[in-house]
Amino acid sequence: MYAFDYQRPAAIADAVALLRDLEEPKLLAGGQTLLPTLKQRLAQPGTLVDLSRIPGLSGIEATGEGVRIGAMTRHAAVANSDTVRAIVPSLAELASVIGDPAVRNRGTIGGSLANNDPTADYPAGLLGLGGTILTDRRHIAADDFFTGLFETALEEDEMIVAVEVPRVARAAYRKFRNPASRYAMAGVFVAQGAGGGLPCAACQGDAEAGGGSDRRLGACSGPPPATAGGRPAAAQAAAGVRYGLDCACDRAGGRPEWAMTALFHGLSAFPLTPADDEGIVDTDGLGILIQRLVEAGVDSIGLLGSTGTYAYLDPAQRGRAVAAAAEAVAGRVPLIVSVGAMRTSWAKALAREAEHAGAAGLLLAPLSYTPLTEGEVARHFRAVAGTTALPLCIYNNPGTTHFTFSRALIAELAAIPNIAAIKMPLPADGDCAGELAALKRETSPGFAVGYSGDWGAAAALLAGGQAWYSVVAGLLPKPALRLTRAALEGRVDEAEMVNAAFQPLWGLFRAHSSLRIMYEIADCLSLPVGHPPAPLGRVDKTAANAVGHALDTLMALPETAPSAR
Repeated sequence: MYAFDYQRPAAIADAVALLRDLEEPKLLAGGQTLLPTLKQRLAQPGTLVDLSRIPGLSGIEATGEGVRIGAMTRHAAVANSDTVRAIVPSLAELASVIGDPAVRNRGTIGGSLANNDPTADYPAGLLGLGGTILTDRRHIAADDFFTGLFETALEEDEMIVAVEVPRVARAAYRKFRNPASRYAMAGVFVAQGAGGGLPCAACQGDAEAGGGSDRRLGACSGPPPATAGGRPAAAQAAAGVRYGLDCACDRAGGRPEWAMTALFHGLSAFPLTPADDEGIVDTDGLGILIQRLVEAGVDSIGLLGSTGTYAYLDPAQRGRAVAAAAEAVAGRVPLIVSVGAMRTSWAKALAREAEHAGAAGLLLAPLSYTPLTEGEVARHFRAVAGTTALPLCIYNNPGTTHFTFSRALIAELAAIPNIAAIKMPLPADGDCAGELAALKRETSPGFAVGYSGDWGAAAALLAGGQAWYSVVAGLLPKPALRLTRAALEGRVDEAEMVNAAFQPLWGLFRAHSSLRIMYEIADCLSLPVGHPPAPLGRVDKTAANAVGHALDTLMALPETAPSAR
């Protein structure tokens, strides 16, 4: 480290005077970029001007238009601010994925913006949101502030004092992060203004990968940016899926893949989670299962549901599974991660981890050893839904949780921001149409109602269900997709034909549990999934042989559908 002088002014005017009068001064905010460069002798300032004693440079307050954030406000404060989460939740989400906890608790928003590192997160957010940078002498629109790599519109003796961000209708941020530093290799922020209109996006890339420009994409005309690896910007895709933003940009003249199907609609395939007898997840095996689902074209992948044995995995292994699945998906199909846990704090932590890994949505079941009351479940869901910006699906599975959601509770939860859908069990009386009509009367038009219970999926979809949360699709996605498409498109004869071919499997599911039978299906397909988690065991030889015969029946399904009714 080179020698330098040190000044610690007590007022903004004093700091500006030092910038004007001293030779080679450098402002010190959080120091997360400056200090490492000093240690490596990559910078040689004459004087460090420490801003930490200047009053009024930190803090968050609501304004008539949005939120004002002091330049010295730490990333962690932005991420955890109730004010930011209430007014611009996407900015809190962005702050929560900056670096690691040490960086978030030292780095500042003003320091990040003034540095304008191409791998930083805030520049994309300020551009996408249409923010304004306030200095000691003027207001600079974000579009005018960022001028190039590590370059801004700031004068040599000018300093940032605050940032103002307007309220928007909806927005989201996604990035491909460096696995070591968590810096953005490519990042995309998508927002829709409070007045409506087309969304706008801003992105930045890894300078070492040839990117590094912060830019406003306007109305998203033209192709979306590519990541360092040359893949389409799945970060933008995930953001669009998350909030249902339509976008004018495309890759080949049509709408982007992620805009084709809304999250929590269509076929959601739930794969097994391959693991050894100690519960250590086989990430390579999981990658194989995920790749099969992506190639088949499922509408979403439900990771770590009941079929994914989430209740049998410790938090570390659940994290391994999420990271491996996100890597295998690579943004091509929305990933919905189950975050059910016995404690609210655990579920919140799992939700944050899923969001950081790249999940597009969450699935939450009310797990408990002691039976829960409706008030306790409502508080649990409010807490978890407020932890991230991801849309959340209610997991109504009384067979495993021993809690049944009343319609009044479903209506209450459906009104909570971020709670966007429910995964229902099959109705005891078989009246899916009646149940759907009642739920639609009590929830908003955008609230999606889907069903589990594979043997009743055809009836549920034909009655108007919007999604099939499918066990069997985790290993047999193609026939499950055929059934889903036929039912959703009203091709009753074809749906019934495919469902009839599934009947031998449905019988085995009901007799032995779908989870146990899925392990036998995997064996028949020579897929590496290991064994059911102890104390669960394998079915007997008779049932195992019956699985093979059931698959033969399904494989004999004719390719040509019967004539439509």
